[in-house]
Amino acid sequence: MKAKPLDRVELTRRKMAFKEAMKHAHEVPAAPGAEEHQEPEIIGDICPFCGRNTLVHESGCVKCIACGWSKCG
Repeated sequence: MKAKPLDRVELTRRKMAFKEAMKHAHEVPAAPGAEEHQEPEIIGDICPFCGRNTLVHESGCVKCIACGWSKCG
């Protein structure tokens, strides 16, 4: 089966779409949530895992609110 040749309008439309796509090909999209990330405020002791001052005491456990590290007991 032989492919049907494209008419001039369709060929021009495809060329324009390709050129537009190539204009934005070098752009790297921002990571999801990149704008939303905020450094946690200094709350407590230094976390042994991430080194931030974000350890809090909850229900007999120590938990880092920055990285999620925890230790109970």
